[in-house]
Amino acid sequence: NYNKNRIHSARGAKDIEITLDGFMIFKGEISQACGNITATNDPSAYGETILFTTDDEILEKISTYDDMYVDQETAQNDEENTRTNSNRPPTAETNIRPMTRAMLRRPFTAIRASNASEVPEFRGKKLILTITETWGDQHYCGLTGIEVVDINDVECVVQSYDARPRDITVLPKNANDVRTLDKLFDGENITCNDYHMWLCPFIKKEKIRLTISLKGSKSLHGLRIWNYNKSLDDTYRGVKRLHVQLNEKIISPRQGFLLRRAPGHCFFDFAQEIVFAHAKTMHENPENQTQK
Repeated sequence: NYNKNRIHSARGAKDIEITLDGFMIFKGEISQACGNITATNDPSAYGETILFTTDDEILEKISTYDDMYVDQETAQNDEENTRTNSNRPPTAETNIRPMTRAMLRRPFTAIRASNASEVPEFRGKKLILTITETWGDQHYCGLTGIEVVDINDVECVVQSYDARPRDITVLPKNANDVRTLDKLFDGENITCNDYHMWLCPFIKKEKIRLTISLKGSKSLHGLRIWNYNKSLDDTYRGVKRLHVQLNEKIISPRQGFLLRRAPGHCFFDFAQEIVFAHAKTMHENPENQTQK
């Protein structure tokens, strides 16, 4: 994306449609560049891969000739060879080969002002995430992972979490299901293994509320979210609309943040950055105003 400097990176494209001979091959949102190529060794901080296919065989052939992939894979061979099978990515069991470079953490790229005082401060300890819409599934809703990130691009320590409904185990026939709430914070985010995903019942007219309490008040930059990614068909269980509150104040747009569907494979890091500073309004929860 446009990467002259951090300020001018706001000129970059956001929503893009790509057609080939009149056929739509991509429609979606791309990330803002970081405005710097020396601040990180991760090229994905200022460039984004857009795949025109999800065919596993084709993607495997592409990765074979991807210099960046080969170089980073070679550099990590020694470390990977020392790991036990239990520490291998769960996706290896399904013959899906994740991109090595996806494991490199990508910095947030959304500070738009040269003066830090010009950027709104979002400081707090308690986050409430309200899910109002899935990508089409009328019965279930899920996510693969969530990270809360502070203004220094450091993942915040989560002290406690809860959800209503909590997860799929509230259903009598699913009491022993492994897709429990704790999987959102197990760190296994680039995967197609639903043993590392959260799933809960979804009723369209009702809302799902996820509460996250941090270990101490933090100045927050935003969230990293990995949508539900078990398979291409199951990505319709992913979250589409997400509303965010921080210490009883709404920090999302009125219509909520729009989340992308997961790709249904893990050939790249499909995390989506939710940047609080991008929301145009910040106001008190209407329910609290009514009580006052």
